[in-house]
Parts: sequence; C-alpha cells; structure tokens
Amino acid sequence: MYWTRLVLCALFFRAASLDVAIVGGGPCGLATALAIKKAAPSVEVAIFERDAALEPKGSSVAIFKSGWAALRCIDATVATRLRRESNLIDEVRVEPLEAGGSAAAPGFGKWALRVFGAVNRGLRALHLPRPGVVTTTRWYAVRAALADRVREVCGANTLHLGRVLTDIREEEDGAFRLDFEGSESASARLVLACDGTNSAVRSILGDKSTLVDEGKSVWRGVAPVDVGGVGTFLRDTKRKDGALGITFPAGGQSQASWTVIAPAAAGRASSSEDARQRLMSVLPPRDHAYAPLETLYQCVESSPVVIENRIQARRIGRGAAPFASSTNGVAYLGDAAHPVRPTGEGIALSWEDAWQLGALVKASSELDADVLRAYESTRYARVRAVSDKALALAEAYYDPGTEGEPVRRKVRAPPKFRPRKL
Repeated sequence: MYWTRLVLCALFFRAASLDVAIVGGGPCGLATALAIKKAAPSVEVAIFERDAALEPKGSSVAIFKSGWAALRCIDATVATRLRRESNLIDEVRVEPLEAGGSAAAPGFGKWALRVFGAVNRGLRALHLPRPGVVTTTRWYAVRAALADRVREVCGANTLHLGRVLTDIREEEDGAFRLDFEGSESASARLVLACDGTNSAVRSILGDKSTLVDEGKSVWRGVAPVDVGGVGTFLRDTKRKDGALGITFPAGGQSQASWTVIAPAAAGRASSSEDARQRLMSVLPPRDHAYAPLETLYQCVESSPVVIENRIQARRIGRGAAPFASSTNGVAYLGDAAHPVRPTGEGIALSWEDAWQLGALVKASSELDADVLRAYESTRYARVRAVSDKALALAEAYYDPGTEGEPVRRKVRAPPKFRPRKL
C-alpha cells in the first residue's frame, strides 16, 4: 500500500501543472492560499508542508488588531472560529525579574497600567466586554483551524504534508519544477515561499541572507498554570543585558504561555529537558516569596515541552538586502520575507502579506510575476516601519537604562493598514 501511494503521488506531482505552489503550511502559507482562492477562484493552488502531520507543537502567539483585521477580510469564518479559541490579555504588568529590583516601568506608565487593569478586572467580574490589549492563541490551534478552512474552500487535496523541498529550478516553458524528498515533484507557474525564517526556498535560490543573530536565546512553552487575563513582563533591572521573562494566557482553559529571552547560551539543546535545564541556569535563583518570578518558575517546570531557539531577525532597509526575491516568479511572505524579533508582530505581518497579495490579485484579475513585484513594492514601507518599531521596543526592554527607566528611541509610526473584504 505504501509503495502504491508513493507511485501515485509521484505520477500526480509530475503531471500536475499548478498556477501557484506555496511552500510552507503554517499560518502564513495557509492564509495566503485562502486569500488567493477568494480573490481568484479559478487559480490552481497547492501547499507543500514539510511536517508529516499537523501535530500539536509550538507555544502561543499574540495576535494584534491588524492581524485579526487581515484575517477577517481574507475569511471571516476562520477568524470567528479562532476567536472562540483565543484568550484576551486585559491586564498588563511590568515587574522586576528579581525581588528588590528597581521599578521596571516608568512612573506614569505604571499607574496607567494599573488603572487599565483595574477597569478590566471590574468589567470581567460583571461579564462585560473589555478593551483588551491583544489576544493570544495556541500556535497549533491557529494552523489547525486554517488547514480545515483551506480544505473547505480550496479543496481536500490542496494541502500536501510530508513534502521536504530539495530543489527548485526554472524549466524551458518558464514554469518552476519543485523537487521533494522521495522523488516527488510538482510544476507551477509561480512559487510563494511561506516557509519561515530559515526558508528552504531562499537557501536553494541563493538569495542573500540578511539574518542577524541577535546574540540571544529564546525559550518558550505552554504550562497548566492559570494566570487569568494578565500578561506579565519581568525585566532584569539589575543587569544591563539580563533576561526578560513573559507570562500570559495561552489560548486554552487555565493555561499559560511563557517566554524567556536571555544572552545566548553556548551550544544548543539536545532535548526538551536539556532546554529546560539550560534555561534554569540563566534565571535568577528561585524565590518562593516573590510571586512574579515564582509563577515563571512554575510555568517552566510544568511545561511538557520546552522549545529553545536563537533570535534571528532580518534587517529591512539601512543598507540591508531587500526582502524581495531575485527570481522573477518567486516571492517571499511572512517570516521568510521579514522575520522580526519576538515582540508579537510576526503573525500579524504574515496575514497582512496574504491579504495584500489577495487584494492585488483581485484588482488585476490575474496572478503573474508582475503582481508579485507589485506586492513586494506595496508592502515595503509598512514592513520596514513595523520592523524598526519591534527592534526599538525590544532594545528598550533589554536595556534598563538609568534607574530602571526604559531607553526611549524615536521611531516613525507605521503606515496605516486598512484591509477590505476580498
């Protein structure tokens, strides 16, 4: 049975000539398929994902208003489904990482956060709508909901799992041939790379990498700890380049998502348990009497899986290579185009990318290489401004400044994002 399936798949991919091949079946690639299909129903789209199954993995993601706006305009049904699985952060606290640390937030900001939190606590007790800061959702819940909707809208055979890309080359007729492990291949007029920060498409096509290693490690996980609707930032105010810890609701009942960013740890984790121990070595000594740090320790200890990575971001502008593709007929979206520091903008930008491409397809009534170039040109200003803002925000948290006051950097406001229904 296995060999029969393998032969049939190989024959199908060799014979199939697609309009668009999307490499990467994460939230970006799936949303892009929905956007294209909504804008141009006759376009033949296929998604190739390296994971063999959509298994639960990853931690939680923060979804900002621009991300929700883009997703609603792409497909209101999947946005509604995801809203039901999301948690609202309606209170934000900024605390020292260790007891006895100096004030972690400026005076005015600290009081503003307290007032905002008090108002939301009252509204929560009365079961009334609250003006939350941001919503959080489990990453795998996002992907699963989008995958289900892709099958409904684009067809049951649109998403192909277990497809590890090994090569891309342009054929004589101008189409692209994509080869995958196991001698499978596909042909498409256009290729959209939605395969993340370490994009296989970028590597194969030889596009200059502008990734910058930030010299920091990041650990993430989801734990059975109830933090309510509170997002807590723990800043190390005793060391200029110390750790930053974050706990927030995970998008599940009585669950918390957590992140710790610290100066890069030497080597790399060999397992989830090894990652946990490596993280423990960079945290301050445990203090059961100091509630914010104790909550973080409880989260780290009780997480079934601990993920460790190095922070890498792609510089936009300022002499860096553009996020545009050097190959006509190929475009990058999401983290394959513009990975940002882990300050929450990544998934929103990826859905904005998907919507923008869909909007251009709908306006031009076709999808070709010229539309891809127009997409890159249209997105540049906002992507660069958001990237600069994320960089400034992260640096302000990493550097406690004088007497615990965050370092302030003037950054231009990103252009407004106002999507319309496709």
